[in-house]
Amino acid sequence: MNLIRSEYVASLQGCYRLCKSLSICKSITYGMETCSLHSVDSSQVTSADFISENGFMFSDISEWPINPSDTCEGNPCGEDRCFRLGESYTCKTLESCHYYKLSLGKKNDTSTKVGTYVKLTCTEPGFKLIGNVVIHCQRNGFWSDYSFCGPGKLHT
Repeated sequence: MNLIRSEYVASLQGCYRLCKSLSICKSITYGMETCSLHSVDSSQVTSADFISENGFMFSDISEWPINPSDTCEGNPCGEDRCFRLGESYTCKTLESCHYYKLSLGKKNDTSTKVGTYVKLTCTEPGFKLIGNVVIHCQRNGFWSDYSFCGPGKLHT
């Protein structure tokens, strides 16, 4: 899927910042602290191109805020975030997070609205939750953690 590069990045937000620093980057795949940068957006890929493994997510960079400092052309956005609209920018209130799929597990709530708290549980034998048991949809549009079900015994 037109990979620019992949590297270790500690957070989803860090992966986003890395993509924003390269003008050719149009989308990211992030999971298990691996950030893959792509030169195409979701309109140019098929479902076969997506990683469907637990803990990975794909996102067009255009769906993300313009900058992480909460300013929009020098004006504070407060609780809002800055988004590109054509050649200009606007502060937009986020009302939800992206849908969060927990493979090999279940959530006690399917809501993606800001402020929603969700409890995660792994349902498959031999798998345990890696990350926080309870996550919440934050005002910045990100889940507080991207937990996933991994092998019950981690090898070091």
